[in-house]
Amino acid sequence: LRELTRGSPRIRFLILEADDWGPADSADECPLWTWAEETGPAVDVVVCENLDRILHDEAWSDRLARWLEGLAARQIRVVLTLSRWPARIPEITPRLLSRLHAGLLVRLPEFSVESRRQFLIERAAAVELAFSNAVLELLVEGLPN
Repeated sequence: LRELTRGSPRIRFLILEADDWGPADSADECPLWTWAEETGPAVDVVVCENLDRILHDEAWSDRLARWLEGLAARQIRVVLTLSRWPARIPEITPRLLSRLHAGLLVRLPEFSVESRRQFLIERAAAVELAFSNAVLELLVEGLPN
């Protein structure tokens, strides 16, 4: 997103990965909630990647729905990514599903081998990183199990 919006440097992002939420036994114990709720007014766009990886149970789902409602009330735009269609995630409560359906849902196809290769080449060039064709192919094809 930063790359896509570098022509608009005034846009402030908060980008969260699923791992940023940390291991917490319950949704209310997660320290990121307070920080994310307090940071909300300081940003224009919140991105939460791999959302389905943090939905451990209905409590997480409800807490996330309340957070999204708060962001919407402050007119903060939200981008969420999921690895599955929301209705197929059993931990998503009707309240959260309703919030997700209130937005635009888009299914993106997985990268092809060629698109992964092109992406890696472009990103490596952008940060002036060089690697051999063998390493490139290993990254494109994926590491063996």
